[in-house]
Amino acid sequence: MREAIYLAFGFAITMLLALCIVPSLPYPLMYTPLVMIAGLLVLQREGVGPGVAWLLLGSILMTVDHVAPYTLWPTIISTLVAVIFATRVFATRSVYALMGLGLITGLTYILTVLLGALIAVIFSSTLLPNGQLSWSSLVAFFLLLQLGLYLGFMAIVSLRSWTLRTFVVR
Repeated sequence: MREAIYLAFGFAITMLLALCIVPSLPYPLMYTPLVMIAGLLVLQREGVGPGVAWLLLGSILMTVDHVAPYTLWPTIISTLVAVIFATRVFATRSVYALMGLGLITGLTYILTVLLGALIAVIFSSTLLPNGQLSWSSLVAFFLLLQLGLYLGFMAIVSLRSWTLRTFVVR
């Protein structure tokens, strides 16, 4: 029960940061996929159920709030790929497994966004709005995803060792 409360509190904090603070950051940092970073960390550390709920619910809230309006389908597809790879290929809880999972998930997300943009250009008579999709935003998304996963993993490991040293009586 405590873990569910901690996860819900962490989700609320992550969504607050992703909806209020991250979009107002300067250029490369505004593409930080905070919900995906936290969702992949939860997927690796806590299991498939909380990780999928975190990723999908976060994507739905980001789409509803119009912070990231066209990212629901790419997130659903990349979440499915992340679950398959997290359970079959990257089953360990090491930093290498997390970085591999982030690599596969990030590439799937970017390819799905590019495919959606191609379909939108082919089947509609208008082009994408200016600034909607650029190579620099996709590269910034991917690099910030990898950096965030690494820093998040290191923060979790150090926080866990600190709490064990501080609060566990041996």
